[in-house]
Amino acid sequence: MSIKIGIVGLPNVGKSSLFNSLLKRQAALVANYPFATIEPNIGIVSVPDERLDKLAKWWSAQNPPPATATAITFVDIAGLVKGAAEGQGLGNQFLNHIKNVSIILEVVRDFDDPEIIREHSKNPDQDAETIETELRLKDLETIEKKLASIQKDPSKKEESLFLSGFKEKISSGPEINISEKDLKNKKLADLLKEINLLSLKPRIYAFNSDSLKLAAGKNLERIWRGRPVVYFSAKTGQGLENLIKICYQTLDLISFLTVGKKEARAWTIKHGTKAREAAGVIHSDFEKNFIRAKVINWQKLILTESFADASSKGLIRTEGKDYAVQDGDVVEFLVNK
Repeated sequence: MSIKIGIVGLPNVGKSSLFNSLLKRQAALVANYPFATIEPNIGIVSVPDERLDKLAKWWSAQNPPPATATAITFVDIAGLVKGAAEGQGLGNQFLNHIKNVSIILEVVRDFDDPEIIREHSKNPDQDAETIETELRLKDLETIEKKLASIQKDPSKKEESLFLSGFKEKISSGPEINISEKDLKNKKLADLLKEINLLSLKPRIYAFNSDSLKLAAGKNLERIWRGRPVVYFSAKTGQGLENLIKICYQTLDLISFLTVGKKEARAWTIKHGTKAREAAGVIHSDFEKNFIRAKVINWQKLILTESFADASSKGLIRTEGKDYAVQDGDVVEFLVNK
């Protein structure tokens, strides 16, 4: 599963510093002027998972197989300013880059430093409102274009009515909700996937705070404007430990594990994914030729001497195609060859 996190925010709020801290190297230009980032910087970060090393050592203490973690792609996108939807700053270029990400990580300036230019940035609330407004304006443009192309087609009446109503929701207030009924309607679900609205993307706020505020830590909000919050310091790299974990939670992702002579590996899936579909994450042939899955929780497994030992103790379960794989399951898929 490809997970792409788009780092966005107003100019000079610490986006590129956050990106570099995540990659633990100087990958993006950090400069004290607006639009230091023009083309997106892209970096791939391994997802920390202590379970893999433990499984590898369980397999062989003397010669453990390599541990292969899942990965997240972070994209450092140029700063957005008021009027971006109409072409201000890097405008449409910025907004089009956001369309390609799984989740928006919005960096908010929460520090005082007179030496760093506060370009367009005023305070966290106004900064967030600016970005929210620009995303909505871009979505309204997208909806209007789509409506113009389908309104005269009688076979698209349902889609036209839905988009017209959705346009009103985006225009009228901050809450944008889609009913379960509409989400289960294949026509409407396919339409939403096609137009890929920015306002519907999951979002996390990343507050770039100073070290003293992070050290105090007690009164930091964990939900802000209805979305999860992480706090970090661009100067020191503090506070990033939980970022990937929160990204996973926001996207409703989990990892199942495999271990053998070649490697101990984590595989990312959506929570609730059935065994047959999970097998397809490893290889499409595994899904097509799925027979059953042998499953054991990783913590139970490492308390045994081997798979044979775990099996003899009745710890390994046999599950069918409709089993919902759980986070931390160690799975062996049996398939037709």
